[in-house]
Amino acid sequence: MNFLFNLSGANTPLIKEYDIAPDTKITHGDVVGIVDGLVGKTAVGSSVIGVAAEDHTGEKDILNARSDGDKIRVDITDGAVYSAKAPVYKVKSTSSSNTAIAVSSVGLSSSISSGYLVLRHKADDSENTDNVGDARKVSACNISGQTATFTVSAGGTAYKDDEYVFMPEIGSDVYLDSTARGIAAYNSASTVKFIVVCKDDKAFTVGVKLKTTLFD
Repeated sequence: MNFLFNLSGANTPLIKEYDIAPDTKITHGDVVGIVDGLVGKTAVGSSVIGVAAEDHTGEKDILNARSDGDKIRVDITDGAVYSAKAPVYKVKSTSSSNTAIAVSSVGLSSSISSGYLVLRHKADDSENTDNVGDARKVSACNISGQTATFTVSAGGTAYKDDEYVFMPEIGSDVYLDSTARGIAAYNSASTVKFIVVCKDDKAFTVGVKLKTTLFD
């Protein structure tokens, strides 16, 4: 994820250097925390300090001595809003109802009762009457094994392999995903949470603020 703006109106992020093990691999945009006194990826919200402001490959690079150095730059801006790609879901099976959309349950929870599914792509043989960019309001999400079935407002029937983007409501909570640089509607393996500040339904991006950091 990338710095978007600050809620105070400031345009320049606050970046500080922190200690890191030379062989640790961190990518610019990863959410990082302090683990045993050193910067690393973390799934624990209370240890988060901010977002990595540079790559640290953990490998020697004659053009970049910092790539396996013992310091890394981290964006620790208080009130920072970061841009992240919204999660994309492919329809698992053609629906028998125009108010149900079945996708993989990864990153989803039965607690979801708001947000929107925006049609991003139609499968080659899709007869979905919705247009790309059309949004369907979510009212429920039922989890059964590896399948999550959204209850949505009436519209075109979702066909297998159509793709939808889940756009959360502004003000709602979302989680850090398994990559440590994106968002998920739910992630049981992490306590790192964000609050949704803004979104762009056309670019399929969401502006989010970390809910809790080590410095709060």
